[in-house]
Amino acid sequence: METLYDKLGVTRRANASDIELSYRHSLSQHIAGNRSHPLRKKDQLRLQQMRQAYLILSSPGRRMEYDLELDQREHARLRKIERFGTAIGLVLLIAGLALIAHGYYRQVYEGQTSVQAAAPSNSAAATPRGNTLLAADHPSPQALSSRAD
Repeated sequence: METLYDKLGVTRRANASDIELSYRHSLSQHIAGNRSHPLRKKDQLRLQQMRQAYLILSSPGRRMEYDLELDQREHARLRKIERFGTAIGLVLLIAGLALIAHGYYRQVYEGQTSVQAAAPSNSAAATPRGNTLLAADHPSPQALSSRAD
């Protein structure tokens, strides 16, 4: 969004003399460049906008009100960005956790990662391969149903 400061080509820290100098310089360039022919609608609109900006920024009271309005708009814009950033962060966190969990369980069930059994390795409760539980150690539902027959 173009501010009144942008229209005059000055920064927000510019003092009254800088604003007036910039306004007069921009005005002289627009008029000097269009002496041979009448101003087009676009140029007339640009001059009106520059005049409006100058009238607001040259008055200390109006300028203070305008600066407060700009600060409020900027604060509202930053709040929206913050909310959006937080939402994106949560989505990415959840997606990352889901990928980690998926990868972990996939490795466990494919036998690439060992899971320690609750009992010590020298007890009778240990699996045939020590404390490592593999997918092969757990019968499939089809195998369980065939044992019932």
